[in-house]
Amino acid sequence: MSGFSFREGNEMRDGAPEEAAGPVGSEASGSQSLTYHAFIVMTACVSLAVFLQWCVLDYYVVRIVPYPDQVHDYDWICLLFPILPALALCLWLRWSGWGLTWLSLISVSGFGSILSLALITTLGVWFHFLIGGSL
Repeated sequence: MSGFSFREGNEMRDGAPEEAAGPVGSEASGSQSLTYHAFIVMTACVSLAVFLQWCVLDYYVVRIVPYPDQVHDYDWICLLFPILPALALCLWLRWSGWGLTWLSLISVSGFGSILSLALITTLGVWFHFLIGGSL
Protein backbone atom coordinates (compact mmCIF):
# COMPACT_ATOMS: atom_id res chain seq x y z
CA MET A 1 0.00 0.00 0.00
CA SER A 2 2.57 2.50 -1.03
CA GLY A 3 -0.06 4.72 -2.70
CA PHE A 4 -1.72 5.85 0.52
CA SER A 5 -0.29 7.34 3.67
CA PHE A 6 -2.16 9.17 6.37
CA ARG A 7 -1.08 12.66 7.32
CA GLU A 8 -2.07 14.89 10.16
CA GLY A 9 -5.52 16.38 9.87
CA ASN A 10 -6.88 13.12 8.44
CA GLU A 11 -5.85 13.86 4.87
CA MET A 12 -4.67 11.17 2.53
CA ARG A 13 -1.77 11.62 0.15
CA ASP A 14 -4.01 12.66 -2.77
CA GLY A 15 -5.40 15.55 -0.71
CA ALA A 16 -8.91 14.17 -0.18
CA PRO A 17 -10.01 14.23 3.45
CA GLU A 18 -10.73 10.96 5.16
CA GLU A 19 -14.45 10.32 5.65
CA ALA A 20 -15.71 10.50 9.18
CA ALA A 21 -17.05 7.20 10.38
CA GLY A 22 -20.54 7.00 11.82
CA PRO A 23 -21.67 4.72 14.62
CA VAL A 24 -20.49 1.18 14.07
CA GLY A 25 -21.67 -2.17 15.36
CA SER A 26 -23.48 -2.14 18.67
CA GLU A 27 -23.60 1.68 18.78
CA ALA A 28 -25.67 1.85 15.59
CA SER A 29 -27.96 -1.00 16.57
CA GLY A 30 -28.31 0.44 20.08
CA SER A 31 -29.69 3.76 18.86
CA GLN A 32 -31.99 2.00 16.40
CA SER A 33 -33.31 -0.32 19.08
CA LEU A 34 -33.90 2.65 21.41
CA THR A 35 -35.92 4.39 18.71
CA TYR A 36 -37.82 1.17 17.97
CA HIS A 37 -38.41 0.63 21.70
CA ALA A 38 -39.62 4.23 22.08
CA PHE A 39 -42.01 3.76 19.15
CA ILE A 40 -43.49 0.59 20.68
CA VAL A 41 -43.81 2.09 24.18
CA MET A 42 -45.43 5.27 22.93
CA THR A 43 -47.85 3.39 20.66
CA ALA A 44 -48.95 1.31 23.65
CA CYS A 45 -49.33 4.45 25.77
CA VAL A 46 -51.45 6.15 23.11
CA SER A 47 -53.71 3.12 22.70
CA LEU A 48 -54.17 2.89 26.47
CA ALA A 49 -54.84 6.65 26.73
CA VAL A 50 -57.46 6.54 23.96
CA PHE A 51 -59.10 3.54 25.66
CA LEU A 52 -59.19 5.35 29.01
CA GLN A 53 -60.67 8.44 27.35
CA TRP A 54 -63.35 6.26 25.80
CA CYS A 55 -64.14 4.71 29.21
CA VAL A 56 -64.51 8.16 30.79
CA LEU A 57 -66.78 9.33 27.97
CA ASP A 58 -68.80 6.10 28.14
CA TYR A 59 -69.25 6.46 31.89
CA TYR A 60 -70.34 10.08 31.43
CA VAL A 61 -72.84 9.19 28.70
CA VAL A 62 -74.32 6.17 30.49
CA ARG A 63 -74.42 7.51 34.05
CA ILE A 64 -74.84 11.29 33.78
CA VAL A 65 -76.47 12.19 30.45
CA PRO A 66 -80.13 11.14 30.07
CA TYR A 67 -79.52 7.67 28.67
CA PRO A 68 -80.34 6.61 25.90
CA ASP A 69 -82.14 9.79 24.70
CA GLN A 70 -79.10 12.08 24.30
CA VAL A 71 -76.38 9.51 23.70
CA HIS A 72 -75.33 10.84 20.29
CA ASP A 73 -75.01 14.45 21.41
CA TYR A 74 -71.42 13.81 22.53
CA ASP A 75 -70.14 11.78 19.57
CA TRP A 76 -67.95 14.68 18.40
CA ILE A 77 -65.73 14.25 21.47
CA CYS A 78 -64.44 10.99 19.95
CA LEU A 79 -62.61 13.09 17.34
CA LEU A 80 -60.42 14.51 20.11
CA PHE A 81 -59.23 11.09 21.27
CA PRO A 82 -56.03 10.90 19.13
CA ILE A 83 -55.21 14.59 19.65
CA LEU A 84 -54.89 14.59 23.44
CA PRO A 85 -52.34 11.72 23.61
CA ALA A 86 -50.41 13.29 20.71
CA LEU A 87 -50.05 16.51 22.69
CA ALA A 88 -48.90 14.53 25.71
CA LEU A 89 -46.36 12.73 23.50
CA CYS A 90 -44.99 16.04 22.22
CA LEU A 91 -44.42 17.20 25.77
CA TRP A 92 -42.93 13.85 26.79
CA LEU A 93 -40.52 13.80 23.84
CA ARG A 94 -39.36 17.30 24.63
CA TRP A 95 -38.00 16.17 28.00
CA SER A 96 -37.22 12.50 27.35
CA GLY A 97 -34.60 12.98 24.65
CA TRP A 98 -35.79 10.08 22.49
CA GLY A 99 -34.96 10.86 18.88
CA LEU A 100 -38.32 10.56 17.17
CA THR A 101 -39.47 12.89 14.39
CA TRP A 102 -42.84 14.54 13.84
CA LEU A 103 -43.71 11.85 11.29
CA SER A 104 -43.05 9.25 13.98
CA LEU A 105 -45.37 11.10 16.36
CA ILE A 106 -48.15 11.16 13.78
CA SER A 107 -47.70 7.46 13.05
CA VAL A 108 -47.60 6.65 16.78
CA SER A 109 -50.90 8.50 17.23
CA GLY A 110 -52.42 6.69 14.25
CA PHE A 111 -51.26 3.21 15.24
CA GLY A 112 -52.21 3.81 18.86
CA SER A 113 -55.70 4.89 17.84
CA ILE A 114 -56.13 1.82 15.66
CA LEU A 115 -54.90 -0.50 18.42
CA SER A 116 -57.23 1.17 20.89
CA LEU A 117 -60.16 -0.05 18.79
CA ALA A 118 -59.21 -3.59 19.78
CA LEU A 119 -59.24 -2.57 23.45
CA ILE A 120 -62.57 -0.80 23.07
CA THR A 121 -64.27 -3.71 21.31
CA THR A 122 -63.12 -6.20 23.95
CA LEU A 123 -62.61 -4.56 27.33
CA GLY A 124 -64.66 -1.48 26.48
CA VAL A 125 -67.83 -3.43 25.73
CA TRP A 126 -67.37 -5.32 29.01
CA PHE A 127 -66.96 -1.98 30.82
CA HIS A 128 -70.05 -0.60 29.07
CA PHE A 129 -72.18 -3.50 30.32
CA LEU A 130 -70.58 -3.28 33.77
CA ILE A 131 -71.76 0.31 34.28
CA GLY A 132 -75.28 -0.46 33.12
CA GLY A 133 -75.16 0.37 29.43
CA SER A 134 -76.86 -1.55 26.67
CA LEU A 135 -76.16 -1.94 22.99
